[in-house]
Amino acid sequence: MFPQIALFIDADNISYKDLPYILKQTRRQGNVILHAVYGDWDQPHLQKWKDVASQEENFKLRHQTNRQNSKNSTDMRLMMDAMEVLYRIPIDIFCIVTNDADYVPLCDKLYESQKEVIGIGYSHASEALIRSCGHFIFIKNGDTVIESPAQISPEQSHVPQLEPIKSLSPDEIEDLLAKAIAYAPTQNNWVTLSALGTAIRQVRSGFEYSNYGYDNLTRLLEDVPSLIEIKVIDNTTSARLKDMTKLYVYRSQELEGILLQAFKIVPKETGQWVNPSRLGITLREVKEDFKPSHFGFSNLTQMLQSISQFVDLKTNSDDKVVTLVKLKTQKTTSTPNTRLEKLLIQAFEDITNNKKQWVKLSSFGTALIQIEPNYKTKYGYSNLSKLLQSLPNIVELKKEGSVNFVRLK
Repeated sequence: MFPQIALFIDADNISYKDLPYILKQTRRQGNVILHAVYGDWDQPHLQKWKDVASQEENFKLRHQTNRQNSKNSTDMRLMMDAMEVLYRIPIDIFCIVTNDADYVPLCDKLYESQKEVIGIGYSHASEALIRSCGHFIFIKNGDTVIESPAQISPEQSHVPQLEPIKSLSPDEIEDLLAKAIAYAPTQNNWVTLSALGTAIRQVRSGFEYSNYGYDNLTRLLEDVPSLIEIKVIDNTTSARLKDMTKLYVYRSQELEGILLQAFKIVPKETGQWVNPSRLGITLREVKEDFKPSHFGFSNLTQMLQSISQFVDLKTNSDDKVVTLVKLKTQKTTSTPNTRLEKLLIQAFEDITNNKKQWVKLSSFGTALIQIEPNYKTKYGYSNLSKLLQSLPNIVELKKEGSVNFVRLK
């Protein structure tokens, strides 16, 4: 079954001339069952948008008068409609066509609801908007005429490019899917296709199905029936690996990284021993959605008892209750930080030859992902800022306005 898509277009900052390109790109992702374009149709500059959209079958024109003191009313109407669709219609993918950072809260809410979010816009689209989407499709200047009043600055005009690759081997596909499922929210190792699509682009930044010969995720999965099994319940399609070996390997790596970070900051008792309840709270601080079930365990005690290679345990007399836990000595060495320091240096070298130069945190994060797609979970951090803040001897951070910067010390 193809993913079900809802398409929402903000006509205020997207040219009507780009509608064919937008529809082409969206339909490549799945079955578009809802089309809606938003604007104040009384405005003369939007009349062509109205004419073009009216010619499309099942295209809904949403009128919103933008009064002088409520210039964002179109944005509000689009967001309200998208939330209504979220709770009333079974949609897998929400496609938001805009350049505007005002839609970031909407994207975040859709992502929290385990929906895939695709953004479409120009190269000068808000960086915050781009980051909030699981995937962002750029309308290239050479393909279409841009009729947006916003100016494209040199810093904003960079669009990450992915070199086309003709094919992926079954081993490469299995590796990619195992990594994505390892980090995606699952239920008994089943993951919805919308969540899997988002996770794939998290572990391989800039991933485009078309560069590997596929129209969308469904086509890719259909090409590897020996690796993946699929089920459909209540119009929701889910998938899981038939062989869990690689999945367990990646989850083990992720869990090790989370434990290492948690033990750095959890309050300790005599001899580095830790109360299991405190450890559980700290694990959720390191990774907000941390659950033992994600790693195949019914509770924290079972998880701790199953990873004796990582931790030492003290239990009660019948060995059923863990009373204290501590990280094994060999896991407290500086080896992970040594590997991490090399990763940071390599990322800086990929961006600039001057190690003392300040670089945007977003650009640095992109460079890290290109080198090590799962670097955050591998080293036990929920986000890039926390990772860098834990290494004050290696990097320094600063903020100018709303933009964060980083450089090597």
